Amino acid sequence: MIRAVAFLLTGSALLGQSPDAAFFESTIQPILRTNCLACHSEKAMNSGLSLETRESLLKGGNRGAGTHIVLDAIKQSGSLKMPPGRKLK
Repeated sequence: MIRAVAFLLTGSALLGQSPDAAFFESTIQPILRTNCLACHSEKAMNSGLSLETRESLLKGGNRGAGTHIVLDAIKQSGSLKMPPGRKLK
């Protein structure tokens, strides 16, 4: 899952390809919906971050824009660990 998110957010841009919206909607979005949208949606935008769309994810939140923030939180490699209390597979 983390590799898929990382490629979608950074790899496809580095390769000069446009992101695959269908891949995001079918693979990434269901994981975010299940694990993240209770706190990071337009209705409940904790830390100013909405993960409802690829665009809002890339825009970032109060901690700034940058996919590394989201990836580090999901990997739980820094001080920010999301989702709280458990690590995504």
